[in-house]
Amino acid sequence: MGNEQSSGGHGSTEGSQSGLLKDCVIDADPILNDQHWSLHHAQLHSTPMSVFISKDKNGSLDELAKNLRLYRHPHILRYINCTQCPKRGKTHLFTEKASPLSVVLKQQSPSQVCLGLQKLAVVLDFLKNVAKVSPDTISTASIFVTPEGNWKLSFQATASLSKPPPSEDNYDKNVADYGALIHTLLQRELSDEHDGSADLLEIAKSKMQSKNPQIQPSFRQILRSSFFAQSVFVHIENFLSDLPMKSAAEREKFFAKELVPSLKHEIPANLVAWQLAPLLLSRMVLLDKAAVEHFLPHMLTPKDDLTHNDLTEKEEAILPAELFKEKIIPILINIFHVREMQIRLVLLNFFPNYVGMFTKTQLEDVILPLVLLGIRDSNDNLVGETLKALSVLVSVLGAEKVVGKRKKVFADGSPAKSKIDGFSAKSKPCDTVEIAEQLPASPLPPKSDVPAKFFSSNSSSSIKEVEVPDENVRQSPIGAETSDEELHANLVGDDQDNRNSLGDDDWEPWEEDEEICASPNRPNTPELSENISSLKMMGPAETEEIDSLISVSACNTVAVKNKDTFVKNPISDAEEPDFFADMQPVIQAKQVMTPHDKFAPILQEDNCEGDDQDGWNDDEAWS
Repeated sequence: MGNEQSSGGHGSTEGSQSGLLKDCVIDADPILNDQHWSLHHAQLHSTPMSVFISKDKNGSLDELAKNLRLYRHPHILRYINCTQCPKRGKTHLFTEKASPLSVVLKQQSPSQVCLGLQKLAVVLDFLKNVAKVSPDTISTASIFVTPEGNWKLSFQATASLSKPPPSEDNYDKNVADYGALIHTLLQRELSDEHDGSADLLEIAKSKMQSKNPQIQPSFRQILRSSFFAQSVFVHIENFLSDLPMKSAAEREKFFAKELVPSLKHEIPANLVAWQLAPLLLSRMVLLDKAAVEHFLPHMLTPKDDLTHNDLTEKEEAILPAELFKEKIIPILINIFHVREMQIRLVLLNFFPNYVGMFTKTQLEDVILPLVLLGIRDSNDNLVGETLKALSVLVSVLGAEKVVGKRKKVFADGSPAKSKIDGFSAKSKPCDTVEIAEQLPASPLPPKSDVPAKFFSSNSSSSIKEVEVPDENVRQSPIGAETSDEELHANLVGDDQDNRNSLGDDDWEPWEEDEEICASPNRPNTPELSENISSLKMMGPAETEEIDSLISVSACNTVAVKNKDTFVKNPISDAEEPDFFADMQPVIQAKQVMTPHDKFAPILQEDNCEGDDQDGWNDDEAWS
């Protein structure tokens, strides 16, 4: 039955005893000092414990250790070990961590006192009817309280267990002591604040402490009192403790209709977190279908500061975020170590609801390695839920923490944002260039010679503005919809508008427009006028000779507006390669025959026929 090898220090070796004392850290200040022993809190490898240390050699602590080791019950103080100190010869009794009720009584709520009295009646009934023994005395000194608020029975060091008399008509001292304890606790703590307390006080005074054995109730009769039956807190705790013995219909009714409203409106949140949380997140609850569907969505979601108008699921949460972090998160960390598929699926299903309650250290060092185990499982559903949880962890911890080092695989190919009023979202205002002269409706140079898109201006302006494309903006590729014909149509339209603005009387002769690539509105500078006069005095042959030179010079002369200075256009045929050079067709000139060569092909055919005939004769000679 447990650690029987170390009973009273007699079954364990001296090495193991000294090793336990060496590894255990015991608080120097005792919690309680008795005549024969002192109680201290201790810690062994991060496990909290309590230690009873004897003050003398009367053997009272050895007797207590024997009783705790022999009689095991959920409501009896749990025995861990008992050793003898080799140097001082003192007995050290190690139990689960607990504090005397007399020390923490003021911290107990009325619901906890009610539940504690019920548990005490249950364990006393067990000792009398099952173990056939009974303690000598029952008092506040015999009761210890765990950090979760559960009451545990211990036996006084000076007490021993004795078998009760076989006759049921004898006076039961344990019932009388229990009645005196109820009278003390209810008068001090509950008074009229708890339903049914007055009835139980009357029963304790008139019947439990009666000297007449015929009037004394049994512990089973005491447990049926309205004081325990009317307590919602006692009902929930008892149902969760006995959950394996409940039917499916009872569990469905409990989790779907009773539990959530009671936890939200009738039981304080701190009491739910401190005392009921281990039962509410037990293995049997996590495996129950009704609990997963109706209860766990509320339990595993912390309550946020939401207004009453927010009708969300978090508004139905049971615990606030502070209590959730303090009490629920440590329980969930322990459950994540359980390698059971159904339990892990429940945790992963509600993982986005409570992932924000973990600290970053807890996520990186504990939760992430445990979640990654699910990727290697053979169950597809578990792997899918694990990947969903990992996607949530990526948003919290970052992808590098979850998947390791990364490299850029995909490029950003999103289109550039449209420009508004000449401004780009990623660049400075567009630069502009000016065309020194108006282009005529003559054939345009190749596309590589067109530097930018021309903008129309009023007829009185002699300089056109053009937008220089931003280097960061993606340009249309070669062969896109914007072709040379479109640019040519725009330029021809601008030139036609300028011609129409002159009127019919101001039109120059058509031949002069073809010979001189200049606009009628071009500024009449001295140098330009002199050049034009010289051209008009030339003959047609000389004009045709330099016609192309004047056109190309006028079309490629641009100026950039920058601090009132003009620069030459850097784009020219020589500087930019011609991508269509190898695509130009080769057209061969037709052969022109003179009259005296009219019969030359016929003569050549005759000569060829003679050669062919000679060749065949040679072949026949071989045969």
